[in-house]
Amino acid sequence: MEILLSGKALENLKGAPLAEQRIFKNIIRQLASGETSGLQAWGIPGVSIYETAWGGRIVFRKLQGRTIILGIWHSLQSPRSRVSTSALVLAAGKSDYSHQYPLSEMVSALLKGGIDDIIIVTSSRDQEFENKLTDKPVKMVTNLEYERGLSQSIRCGLKMLSPDCGAIFLTLGNRPFIRPELITSLIRNYKIEGKPILVPTFSNEPGHPVVFNPSLVPELMRLRGNTGGRSILRHHRSDMKQLEVDDQSVITRL
Repeated sequence: MEILLSGKALENLKGAPLAEQRIFKNIIRQLASGETSGLQAWGIPGVSIYETAWGGRIVFRKLQGRTIILGIWHSLQSPRSRVSTSALVLAAGKSDYSHQYPLSEMVSALLKGGIDDIIIVTSSRDQEFENKLTDKPVKMVTNLEYERGLSQSIRCGLKMLSPDCGAIFLTLGNRPFIRPELITSLIRNYKIEGKPILVPTFSNEPGHPVVFNPSLVPELMRLRGNTGGRSILRHHRSDMKQLEVDDQSVITRL
């Protein structure tokens, strides 16, 4: 794999703190190898942007087997100051999503995107699936009362939240095509906007995952039926942020 840096990108890389330089170099290697990718830049064909969880950016393009780094911008914010994040994946029900599409792929995407702690709510134990996740920060919760609706799975999952959680990414098991770059972008925008709810949209259609501030846990715990968090979104419509993204995975379902 061949990596080329523009003069300005190299200058900015050298100007970043040493810890951030190491992180940037690792991300660039991942971009070149195809292990990770970025979000397509609006209105600039062939150019992509990778955003770090703490606000850094790498602008690049792939051309004839080369990865060309057009620009690097580091943040004045320390990578260590990022919000502690938890993802709550609702996969309980009659459909077994771990077999239809490996939820382990979703787990990998969430972790690469910057999620610290993942809670998966299922309707039954799947030892083979759980064995694939033994080396990952994933908590498996069984909801035997899944027929009471999504709200029951939400309550089961929220009880497993880490005490230091600063953001809850709520998503469904039938939306497994989430990409790491989307998660990273949502984390960054959640921190910048400071809104209690962040909803990604594609062509103005609301999607997943929806990001909730932990202050809304009491409201989430009071939900009933199969409505998920829609009633909370309506109640907080005036102070939630809708983020339009160029990523159809937010609305793509099985």
